[in-house]
Amino acid sequence: MQHPTNNGRLGQALTFRQFAQAHRRALAAFLIVFVVISLIIVVRAFGAMANVVEPENGSVGNGATKLTNDSSASGRGAVRFASVSGGTGGGATPPSTTGGTPPAGAAPGISKGMVEDDNGGSGQDAADMKTLGIKWNRGWLECGGGAGQASFAQTLQAAGVTYLPSFNCGITTPIADYKAKLAADMKALMPFGVHVWEIGNEMDGGWTAENNYCNNNATPGNMACAQKAYLPYLQAAYETVHATDPQGVVIYGGLSSYDVNIGPWLKEMTASQAWQWMDGMGYHPYGNSLQESMASMDTLKNAMAANASWASKPIWITEVGCWSSGLGSQQNSPCSPQNESGKAQYLKGLMDGLKAWNKGTSFEIRAPICWYILHESGSTPGYGLVQTGGSRTYFEAFTTYKNYVF
Repeated sequence: MQHPTNNGRLGQALTFRQFAQAHRRALAAFLIVFVVISLIIVVRAFGAMANVVEPENGSVGNGATKLTNDSSASGRGAVRFASVSGGTGGGATPPSTTGGTPPAGAAPGISKGMVEDDNGGSGQDAADMKTLGIKWNRGWLECGGGAGQASFAQTLQAAGVTYLPSFNCGITTPIADYKAKLAADMKALMPFGVHVWEIGNEMDGGWTAENNYCNNNATPGNMACAQKAYLPYLQAAYETVHATDPQGVVIYGGLSSYDVNIGPWLKEMTASQAWQWMDGMGYHPYGNSLQESMASMDTLKNAMAANASWASKPIWITEVGCWSSGLGSQQNSPCSPQNESGKAQYLKGLMDGLKAWNKGTSFEIRAPICWYILHESGSTPGYGLVQTGGSRTYFEAFTTYKNYVF
């Protein structure tokens, strides 16, 4: 006979066991569901972060952080973090790196340029350039002087003008020192949108250090000698500019056509394969008349067309002008008549001619055409658009340039 107490205890024990088993099954099911849902949430969140789509303008908001799927990083699909700033918001905004104009002149076309150095009146000069619609200003830069020109570049940038240094060093400067000084100057000026560097100035002219170094004569031997003196610095500049600045552009130091036969020099440039160390051709189409200036453009075009390696090199007119008063040996001014009215006529005629020339050739003039010079000084009588000293006098050519539209 069963003991009633034992039967009761056995029934009670079975009830607890069944409850425990059911509890464990429910807990396991809950944990499985929880893990699955958690994994789905994590996977979806990671996928959203790894495939951010930027707006068309490239901005994702001020101080935002974007995550992009970067197959170039270590491991496939690695996530790369990049800080993105834009608009207004907390923290200082760094200066623009473009100055409002593509530094490489990527789009064909002509824009207004000027030649002016920092003469202590850069604020008013920048205001005048803004009035004129100037986009580029070419200025002389002695190597190692970049920090001293930073304020000038910043003032120009604030007026919508990009500073284009004409970088000049002595031809006896050791290459290592040359590269170090150029890199330092670049780092001082890049924050203010400076990315284009013209290397040297009018090396084909008899007044330059390269030609003086080579006995200052126009013989083919002299041309080869001067090229040999210049090219190591052009190559050093090209290597330094492109290593220091991803947006860097190297312009061959503007050739001068005034009283110079540029044909032999261009022939030597081709023989020495100078195109390897430049992104653009600087040119100064001076002449004793408007017709001579335009004819020199055809000389340049024909010389460049003789070798396919020049075809991709845009032309930068980094200096051109005329003088309304006599300058000793430079009496035959293209200003005709040789007065302020003649200067204004030449300016308009030259701009019209270059604009028409640009449409009729496969070799393109790209920004800018730099007029020499903004304001006159003791060393540049008759060239300027503005007369300084006390109050500023604005000549007729100033108004002509202001109203000119390319």
